[in-house]
Amino acid sequence: YDDVRLSDGRVALRPWRVADAALMAAACADPDIALFCMMPAGYTEAMARDFIADAPRAWAQEGWLHLALTLSGDDQPLGAVGALAVDRRSSSAELGYWVMPEHRRRGLARAGVGLVSDWAFETLHLRRLAIGTMVGNLPSRRIARALGYRPEALFRSYRQVGERRTDCVSYSLLRGEWQAWRAASGGVGASGDA
Repeated sequence: YDDVRLSDGRVALRPWRVADAALMAAACADPDIALFCMMPAGYTEAMARDFIADAPRAWAQEGWLHLALTLSGDDQPLGAVGALAVDRRSSSAELGYWVMPEHRRRGLARAGVGLVSDWAFETLHLRRLAIGTMVGNLPSRRIARALGYRPEALFRSYRQVGERRTDCVSYSLLRGEWQAWRAASGGVGASGDA
């Protein structure tokens, strides 16, 4: 876990540190992050410290990788990108991501998801990646489509959101599709505003 570091020269992904716990807790209190990432209510700094301390074990034993998203050359986390539930047997994983409100609409999540997608296909040699997002999370859906992920399923009445239930859209991307997208788009660092 501690050795996973990715960068495209603009953004970088690195392991979370215990010193980041207050920042993580504050970010997870954001209503959109809490809602769309299914964070427990009242996420605290102690919960963040426990999550960060458990990250090496979670990666080694359960295939859960959660990295801090920063600008290259600046160590301050602006968000997170993770490869959730990496399954070596099925050669697949699901990705998740969030960006703090004040850093959104700068293409950071798109760049971070691109980095993890590239790493998952080229370094881990996975064959399939998925992104699941609530129907109402339009920025997340734009990021998935911008990186070549294709919608493949709608899970109706997926989870409770306040007084109502919401649907979830599942996107997927295969290794060959990613390689074709990279060749056509000029690579992972292609610009965008998602």
